[in-house]
Amino acid sequence: MKKQKLCKEFSSAGTKFFCLLLSVPMLSLGLFSCENEDTGYSKGHGEVYLQLKTDTTLAVFPTTKAVDEFDQFKNVNNYSVEISQGEKVVASYEKFSEVPSSVELEAGTYQLKAFLGELVPAKFEAPFFVGSKKFLVEANKKTSASVTCALGNTRVSVSYSDDFKEAYPDYSLSMTTAHTSEALVFKKDETRSAYFQADSTGQKLNMSMSLTSLENKKTTFTPSAITIKPREDVKLLFKTDGEAVSGVKLEITIDGSTADTTVNVGIPDYMLPLDPPLITPEGFVSGEVLGVSSVDVGNYNVDIMASMFAGGTIDSCIVEINSSYLKAKGLKERYDLANLSEEDKVALDGYFPVGASMYRQRSYNLDLKQTLVKKLCEDTEAQGIHEFTFVVKDSLKIHQASKPVILKLKPVVPEIQMAMRDGDMWSTHAVLRAQVISGNPKNVKFLIPNKKLGNTVLSWKFVTGTPTIDGQFVTLEYEGLTPNTQYQVKAVYGSTTTSQLGTDIYEFTTESALQLSDNSFENWTRKTIREEMSFGSLGVFISAIYGWYPCKESDISAPYWSSTNNQTIFSKIPDDITEDYPLNSQSYVLQPSVEQATESNSGSFAAKIMTVGWGRGIKESEIVGTEYITPGKLYLGTDNGNIKGVEFTSRPTRLSFAYKYEPQNNEMFRARAVVMNGNTEIGYTELVSRTAQNDYVRTSVPFVYYDQYKGLKATHIYIEFESSTSGSKSHVEKRKDACLGAFYRFIGSTLYVDDVNLEY
Repeated sequence: MKKQKLCKEFSSAGTKFFCLLLSVPMLSLGLFSCENEDTGYSKGHGEVYLQLKTDTTLAVFPTTKAVDEFDQFKNVNNYSVEISQGEKVVASYEKFSEVPSSVELEAGTYQLKAFLGELVPAKFEAPFFVGSKKFLVEANKKTSASVTCALGNTRVSVSYSDDFKEAYPDYSLSMTTAHTSEALVFKKDETRSAYFQADSTGQKLNMSMSLTSLENKKTTFTPSAITIKPREDVKLLFKTDGEAVSGVKLEITIDGSTADTTVNVGIPDYMLPLDPPLITPEGFVSGEVLGVSSVDVGNYNVDIMASMFAGGTIDSCIVEINSSYLKAKGLKERYDLANLSEEDKVALDGYFPVGASMYRQRSYNLDLKQTLVKKLCEDTEAQGIHEFTFVVKDSLKIHQASKPVILKLKPVVPEIQMAMRDGDMWSTHAVLRAQVISGNPKNVKFLIPNKKLGNTVLSWKFVTGTPTIDGQFVTLEYEGLTPNTQYQVKAVYGSTTTSQLGTDIYEFTTESALQLSDNSFENWTRKTIREEMSFGSLGVFISAIYGWYPCKESDISAPYWSSTNNQTIFSKIPDDITEDYPLNSQSYVLQPSVEQATESNSGSFAAKIMTVGWGRGIKESEIVGTEYITPGKLYLGTDNGNIKGVEFTSRPTRLSFAYKYEPQNNEMFRARAVVMNGNTEIGYTELVSRTAQNDYVRTSVPFVYYDQYKGLKATHIYIEFESSTSGSKSHVEKRKDACLGAFYRFIGSTLYVDDVNLEY
């Protein structure tokens, strides 16, 4: 069926979507099953139909709101498209309209990304639309991958009440984030929206406002940072409390909801009224247990602190301690960190930053990671949960208090163990695997010997690469190994090779890089099936039919390579065929489907695999045909029972062989290999092709191993080469072969195979 682009327009609930369906071209040779036999490509590929939509609404709860300024982003044809696998971009197109109409992808997991606009840290009128989604390409299947592109940065707009404008003749607002190198300034009367780059987990938006009052008094204040995320619509409204000269308030609306209780604004002393003080926990969740080890403190990617703000400045910071261990150490149950006596400073030294003063400060970040957390985690006797409750009061007469923030700290001792499975050791690489019993999996690393003296390791070094974390398990690919070689490895907790927190040395041996026996098909045994003599003026002529075994005669009873000759030439003639091969009447045709070939890629011989007709047939008659048509097949070991093939304890990564092919009636040959564990298929490869090859060519196809079975070792391997995938519907022609004399042969597609190798 001809592949084509399909364009549709959808409309739902006032929201307009545009989508384009297409078939994505194949990027690399893969593997196809017999369900995809007419493609002519290797098994392991699939077709992908991409669906691209645009959503120009903002995520305003409970309904969405379309934004007119996003009209230019509705046309999907203008979007750039990337298809990637891991860090590698396997295809990219400047415009969606330029994407080819028919492509295939190798089986695997991919990331589809489409975008329009430029993602910059901060800029006015600079929306950026993007969408990405993972999709799975399954072998021999058509897959649909859909991605919706929406606003990928944050829209921020600022407005001011009429009272505010009356009270402050001049004003400006500066904004920064961790992505910006300089502030974006909203000057007076700026009406444009700004767009900020924001991480999906949240981005701090910092603000600084400059004001000039009616009395021409200039002041600057810094509101507390707010957290923004992509696609959010953030509206900032600066206003007074209704009495134009009394003070300033900031109303923050994000996606239609105003969060007055979580936003506090620092303002000059003369600005009233003020909200209560606020404590914001960072690096922990108030009231939840935080388990940290001494190693984690040095490797923790985030701060652990209590960020305090009081518009009327900090008057006191009360910490209440609930810890039997610290009580035994002489600490009191209550301290005012803003007003510590010299005696208290000595007692709390190392637990809190007693040297810095937070008294009369509007904001203060109380560092807990390098003080309290570090000190308790480094103390091996400080077991259990230690609870600390923080409350801040401001300096106003009414002394408003903040809501309490509770840190529940539990020092932990990291414990890890190696957890490698039998199947984690391959021929040229290994999957290093450790289980984290307690601690943070992000701090687990793997070590290999750096210097050795005999069997003694003198020093260690890290295995390069980025570990993968799945729950309690940490894995890392250890590559570049030598087959059938012993290696040593261990896992450690921390960032140094001398860390004492780790596992014992784990020793493993890589798999051997096994090869197949008689992979060049030099061993054959010929059996005479039929032989006739005739006499002429030039002498005696002998016509013969031979059967072939792809092995030495001594191995016929238990062959390494077998073939369909057991069916097409060595089978029993029916009892109702009374005459033995009569020349001019009905006969029973037997002929080899696999035989020795002198046309080889290397050495003396190769395997010739043919589709043949056999059974009841006609010789020297106008009627052409046979009872059975069987594609020739050459295969490893046996082809019956639950376990096929031969014993084999290695897992190759590729199958390579030399071949040439003479197809009939546009038929396809098949080369297939399966790696087994008992009767469980753990990996496979397959090549199906109808391309004629008059001379030998070499090809190599990759094995695909199922994720759920990668922990299993191989016990058997099964390989087969088949002249046609069409089965009994294959095409054959009646030929009178000179070497057979009076006998006819019915032959179809012919495949020559030589030099079969396994790669690791």
